[in-house]
Amino acid sequence: MSAITLRILFDAQQTSGALWWDLQPPSDPTFGPCTGALRFSPGDQVSLEIYADSMKSAGLTGFDVLECCIITRPQVIRLLDGEMAQFAQPSPFRSQPSACTRLEGGFPLVPPLGDDAPESLLRQWSGVLQVDALIGRWELSLVLTVNLHFQGQKAPVPRVFGFDPECEVGDGGHPSPRHGGRARLR
Repeated sequence: MSAITLRILFDAQQTSGALWWDLQPPSDPTFGPCTGALRFSPGDQVSLEIYADSMKSAGLTGFDVLECCIITRPQVIRLLDGEMAQFAQPSPFRSQPSACTRLEGGFPLVPPLGDDAPESLLRQWSGVLQVDALIGRWELSLVLTVNLHFQGQKAPVPRVFGFDPECEVGDGGHPSPRHGGRARLR
């Protein structure tokens, strides 16, 4: 069991809706069949940090998290001739019986260290996700809706960002009996 932090970052002026992400400590495979996936172990506790970057000249003064949702779509973990395909449970996280999880509990602003104005603002989710799946693979999406606040603007600027890597727990399960590749659907 480990404490893992999922860090996501966006730039207030970016034109795309894509989030940059990483895990701390790093646990995403950099080679092999699950390269680029979020990799967890049973019992891991996952926290979330959200960074908003901006050039100082843009005048970003803050951001509010309106909604943050994790959507998981289970993948096949066992596929044998003559048997029904077995899928991972709806979510790798405890107490999440469905595939859609709205992260509740607030996202307080973490004050910057030092006296200088920060180039990035940080909000940290006050909850934690407990990984309870023993094995499995999921398509995992995170969708983040924020209001951005800029110096000299009265109205906030709403933005939606997201990312969607794959996720696995343990060895992810092997759909084929050979443990080396995915079985072909017929």
